[in-house]
Amino acid sequence: MFVGAMTATAHRPGTHLIELAIGHLDDVYEEAVMPRQGQKIAIVFSLPSTQGPCSCRANWLTRIPSGYFPIVTRFGKFMTSSGDPDDVKNQKNGEEDYEAGGHFFPPWKNVSKLVTQSVIVFEVPLGDIKTKDNVTAALNVLVQFKIVHGRKFLEKCGADKLDLLLRAHMDEHSRSMASRMEVRQLYDLQGQDTDGSQQEPGELSQMKATFLPLGVEVLDFTVKSVKINNSLVKHMQDKTGFASQTLHLDANQRLAMQGLDNVMELQRMDEAGLIRRLEEEEKGQKVLATIDIDIAVEKAQKQKELALMKADYEEDVAELMNNSQLEVQDLNNQRDSVTREVEAKTGKEKNELLADAWMYRRTQELEKVMKSAENVAQAKKLVAGAEADAADVLKNRREFEQQLKRLDVFESLAKNNNLRIAGKSEVDAGANLSFTPDTVDHLVQAGLQWAGGKFGAPLQQPLMGGTRRR
Repeated sequence: MFVGAMTATAHRPGTHLIELAIGHLDDVYEEAVMPRQGQKIAIVFSLPSTQGPCSCRANWLTRIPSGYFPIVTRFGKFMTSSGDPDDVKNQKNGEEDYEAGGHFFPPWKNVSKLVTQSVIVFEVPLGDIKTKDNVTAALNVLVQFKIVHGRKFLEKCGADKLDLLLRAHMDEHSRSMASRMEVRQLYDLQGQDTDGSQQEPGELSQMKATFLPLGVEVLDFTVKSVKINNSLVKHMQDKTGFASQTLHLDANQRLAMQGLDNVMELQRMDEAGLIRRLEEEEKGQKVLATIDIDIAVEKAQKQKELALMKADYEEDVAELMNNSQLEVQDLNNQRDSVTREVEAKTGKEKNELLADAWMYRRTQELEKVMKSAENVAQAKKLVAGAEADAADVLKNRREFEQQLKRLDVFESLAKNNNLRIAGKSEVDAGANLSFTPDTVDHLVQAGLQWAGGKFGAPLQQPLMGGTRRR
């Protein structure tokens, strides 16, 4: 919230630069969005001091807003970021000791002032300005500036002093500028900036050089409006209107004269063009006739040359045809001779190949028969040897099978409950008995022999491959 202005200003027309007292740092944001009251612009905000025997702060974290130069004091004395009030090495041109953001400040350290970094528009109305042609005019001029070093600005200038200095320099600059030009030229300067490239580069450069050591940079100087006496304005308007009408009539007259000159020039150019065209047409007719004669002569000469060339061509073609027919006949004769020679050689070679093939087949068949006989003899020899080697094996296998059959009989006898074991006397009594084999005995014996021959014989390798049992 607003507490009040730190300095009182006298009645001054135009913009007023003031130093405003606020109760808290957050009030800076409220002031930035609030509408201006009259023409007062606060460029410095002063905060209440918290120093005292009983003053203390519960929160030591201070939030410095952006867009302002903070002036930090310790026990009321300016200090640098290093903590030493006498340390001025860190005070560079255009920079302050503390940046925007949060900082840890103990109770004896305080943000006492905030200096704005915004561009300020300072407007001042000036009256009784005399021009070169001794006309009194009233000017409304403005200057744009910004503070580039807050601490230097407070130490050397301040808001109220800057207000007075700007007014004085703007008044002097405006009167010096108006004294060098007429009222018409001054009237044309409305809305233009005098940035050093206009007619008065010296005054603005002098203002910049004067205010920069105070921590203030002057950006530009603008003549916002120029007011003169109404009768003089009307006289100037009438004079301008008469001059414009005169220029308009002169321009119309020059345009009409130029139109007449153009019409006459066009007629002259048309006549000269017609004459030139007739001359060129006549020259063209002569040239065309000469060209037609040359074309006829050249055409006759070319037809004669073409007839000669055609006769030579037909003669060359006929000769070429005769030579070609003779060459074709010679080639046909050569072809027939070569064909007969090739057929004779081919027939002879064919007969020789057939004879060689028949002899080769007879030789191969003879070798096959001899090889087959040799293989048969060798196979018989191997079979005989195999049968001789397997005789003992067959004998032992038959005995083993007989023992197995005998065991089967004994097992059957052991399982027969109706069987009675005869005593020694009965055995001795039946020793003289003889058994006659019946049909079953013959059948069993035949089966055993067949089985022994079928499964007991060794394997034999046939002559043409494959395995079979003998």
